[in-house]
Amino acid sequence: MHPDLSSPKKTIINFLKPFIKKYDYLVLSNKNYKESFSWLEKTKIKFIYPAIDPLSRKNLTIDPLTARRILEQFNINFLNPLLLQVSRFDKWKDPLGALKAYYIAKNKMPNLQFVLAGFFFAQDDPEAKAIFSTVEKHAKGDPDVFLFANPKRLQKIDNELFINALYTSSDVVIQKSIKEGFGLTVTEAMWKEKPVIAGRTDGTSLQIKNNKNGILIDTAEEAGNIIVKLFKNEKLRRKLGKAAKESVKEKFLFSRFLLENIKLYK
Repeated sequence: MHPDLSSPKKTIINFLKPFIKKYDYLVLSNKNYKESFSWLEKTKIKFIYPAIDPLSRKNLTIDPLTARRILEQFNINFLNPLLLQVSRFDKWKDPLGALKAYYIAKNKMPNLQFVLAGFFFAQDDPEAKAIFSTVEKHAKGDPDVFLFANPKRLQKIDNELFINALYTSSDVVIQKSIKEGFGLTVTEAMWKEKPVIAGRTDGTSLQIKNNKNGILIDTAEEAGNIIVKLFKNEKLRRKLGKAAKESVKEKFLFSRFLLENIKLYK
């Protein structure tokens, strides 16, 4: 979990202050967050970007045919364009905003499909279930919207393999976050060479350089128009996807993360 600490509640920071001061170092994922800890010595603050494991089942390269066969079991048509968001059903991930962007794009692309995948692995998250119910209500009656929240729905299919199949088969990935400390799902999609449309947050701005290895947006309307633009321009999709993978390779793989941690502990 990588919370956005750009503007945290002062009461929480003050509560944590005596505990944080006991440690040798405070490790943050973003240099912008240091302002929230101005009372801590600068030498005690270190910065290490989060990272993904390229060898995990979710991030390994799988055969596109295998991915299609998995998704076909859930009536997802690989012949039609596929938009994807992988994230918890959380207000800060803005699934309703992502759904709105999809409908804006669908007005110009009637065969567009949208998958929202955010499985409930924590049983004590009533807010997520409430948000999911609202999204489900807004998407009701649209056979091209596929919502995945209950892990039991996958039956014998491994969760990580299923997410891998979604990344592999999708054409465009969206992460319509309002707040994001660091989006590992953004990194995963970029590693799969997918063009990513992301909400302009502190976290996603670390990962995406606008119009170079992805696209940052501020509104659902803007996202909807960009979705259409990307689907109409395969060359642009490939260009952004290729640059996205290179940036992950350079900055956001576990090998770099491990080395920086070793140096810190040393």
